[in-house]
Amino acid sequence: NHSHTNFPSPSSNNNNNSISVKLPTINLPTFNGKYEEWMSFFDTFSALIDCNDNLSEVQKLHYLKASLKGDAAKTLDNLELISSNYPIAISLLKDQFQNRRLIVQNHVKALFNISQIQKDSPAHLKQLINSFSTHIRALKGL
Repeated sequence: NHSHTNFPSPSSNNNNNSISVKLPTINLPTFNGKYEEWMSFFDTFSALIDCNDNLSEVQKLHYLKASLKGDAAKTLDNLELISSNYPIAISLLKDQFQNRRLIVQNHVKALFNISQIQKDSPAHLKQLINSFSTHIRALKGL
């Protein structure tokens, strides 16, 4: 899931004589409150926005709110768009969604809920393997 808010990628330019390469625009990630997607969302958001010293706290909070959907967005519903609320917003989201036990529980639940292969074909088998691999890798990364 990606929002329509774009964050420009830096151009590659190692020295004045090199050719500048225009990298594609990176879309901000979105987060809807699924525990198993929190780590991926927050790592990406941190790299693009949180660690960007060129953005003000108000801009960071705006990007954060624009990236949240559903239950995650409701977590910040009552926060005004002012600079002092950005660290509060990050803290609220971490308190709510950076719960290791719930993240593990949701990945394990997803493993047990992977549907059976409906048709014997390489494509369906590959889809099953990809589903398992995604959750196993996420669990190993915790």
